[in-house]
Amino acid sequence: MRALTLLMLLAAGLPAPQPSPVQLLFQYRVSSEDGSAGSDAFRLAVPSARAASAVIWERDCSIGGAPNLAEPPAPSDQFWTFEATEEIARGRRQIRLRYRGVVAGAAKPPPFSTHTIALDRPAPLALHELSARRDCRYDRLTISVSVPARSK
Repeated sequence: MRALTLLMLLAAGLPAPQPSPVQLLFQYRVSSEDGSAGSDAFRLAVPSARAASAVIWERDCSIGGAPNLAEPPAPSDQFWTFEATEEIARGRRQIRLRYRGVVAGAAKPPPFSTHTIALDRPAPLALHELSARRDCRYDRLTISVSVPARSK
């Protein structure tokens, strides 16, 4: 039905409707062997034909994150930057996610890694990291990036 509507719009000379921006769900949490934990989440809209960015950071024994930022808002012990773009590959919509973790004081930032999330078969990105600090009540950080079911 959707394809028929699109064909009718194209035949009438009307512009095709743009797909709504894909929503990415960023979830992050800290944990330790003794069971203490904390978590939070935010969403990032990825508009067609534009990159969207997000950042998650660890600073002073706490973790935070925000959409639409390329770097943390203040100096951090370590942080992860994400850049998401929507692509069409082999006729399928997908999100190309570039990301890297940066530790404060590192001589050179590491290269970006890439993860692809196909919208018809989403495979979330999961990062399991260690805290940059040794004096916190947690020692592990987990970051996941996924496409919520209703965002496809």
